[in-house]
Amino acid sequence: MLGAKEGTSLATLIAEAIPVCQEAERRCPRRGAGRKPVSPDWVVALLIMVAVLKRRKSKSAQYRFIHHHRAALTKA
Repeated sequence: MLGAKEGTSLATLIAEAIPVCQEAERRCPRRGAGRKPVSPDWVVALLIMVAVLKRRKSKSAQYRFIHHHRAALTKA
């Protein structure tokens, strides 16, 4: 569903970005010592992409946006 602005919906952008982010993680896997991350890298990249598309540029603004919209992002 489109809002007041024209363009592709966020759900469509997420659906198109998932395979790209997963392929990027496959091509550049984590290496070295340390504990494995709780969330896969492609999920983190996708969340950052969504926050930047919503013009949240700092890490704290991205965290607040993702935390506030976590139900909708989980659904998408």
